Amino acid sequence: MATPHPDPAALLAALLELDIDSLDVAGVRAAMGRNRLVESAVSSIDASLRARARDLTPVPNPSPTGPIPRPCPAPTGGIGPETLDGISGLAGPEGRRRDARSRLLERFPEFGDALRRGLCSTDHLDVLASMTSCATPDVDRALADHRDEILGHLCALTPSQLRRWCDRLLTRIATELGIARDEQRRRSTRLRHWLDRNTGMGHIHGELDRDTYHRLTGILDAETGRRMSLDRSQDRDHLMAHALVDLVTGSTGTGDNATTGPTVSVIIDIDTLLTGQHDGTVCEHPDGSWMDIATARELATRASLVPIIVRNGTVPVAVGRRTRLATAGQRRALEAIHTTCAVPGCEVSITRCEAHHIDYWENGGRTALANLVPLCSHHHHRVHADHWTISQI
Repeated sequence: MATPHPDPAALLAALLELDIDSLDVAGVRAAMGRNRLVESAVSSIDASLRARARDLTPVPNPSPTGPIPRPCPAPTGGIGPETLDGISGLAGPEGRRRDARSRLLERFPEFGDALRRGLCSTDHLDVLASMTSCATPDVDRALADHRDEILGHLCALTPSQLRRWCDRLLTRIATELGIARDEQRRRSTRLRHWLDRNTGMGHIHGELDRDTYHRLTGILDAETGRRMSLDRSQDRDHLMAHALVDLVTGSTGTGDNATTGPTVSVIIDIDTLLTGQHDGTVCEHPDGSWMDIATARELATRASLVPIIVRNGTVPVAVGRRTRLATAGQRRALEAIHTTCAVPGCEVSITRCEAHHIDYWENGGRTALANLVPLCSHHHHRVHADHWTISQI
């Protein structure tokens, strides 16, 4: 039996009548659930309004000597995106995100139905909108053939899980169509920088193919983590900015504190390593994004490629009580098991997490894989400050 549509008007009326200060834990949970359904209904209405605005906005006539020009402000009687965003009080990036979401729901109305029923969130739809916005016409048509499969995963996975699944789906489709997807991404890699004359602050913005991204962030996160271990009172993002400058200028330390060249970790199953691709192949970055097997071999000639060989999802690494900090091997083992912070619902990448001793080191706990879990800086602090009890699942 299909899930009935909730009545957003009734839900909103109930929320407006709440005495929030009198709610207990169960009441807060219930109210937040109702609030999410109201937000989903509003997002669905926003998508429909944007679709209607596009219907009312004439498309510019094609140029007789070239392609259709970029959209200009809408003629009289039309409603351009800038006007919509002005009415909504939105900044540019959020407006573009909502436009992409609206176009997705216009093409796949069943996804909008899932949103209104509370079966998915706008974060899920933004993942799909990002996936479809960059698709070539051939890939776009192939995606339409997978709409039922996409809908099933849309309602069953978290946004981060859905992103990884979509990445695999696109790789599969590209392979079937004979498209060199990784090469396309490499050609699209860009970096730009500028100085904001109002604030006096410099900005750097880049779009990197995922292998270049992991080569850069692997060494950047390692250097930032080293600096965090020396001074935990510092803000991580602040340290990362200075780490980047020092890495580029070659002043990241000497001796034992020196940072080596870029290292790329790839999690690969032993059968793929020995015999090549098979139905159950695992070949991915620590954050769960797929790495093409041929690309992994190519990277081995251009960088220090560290294969993390897995069988049944574990890597036996232990150093007992010889050292407090997790070794590089143990870090890579944790990357083979986790893609994010181990706290449920936290989506901070594993590359930005710290190895936490479940049985505290000061209590005699060993620096062994079975006694280590990755925690982001926030949750690592909470575990110690609030005396949380952590266990392996």
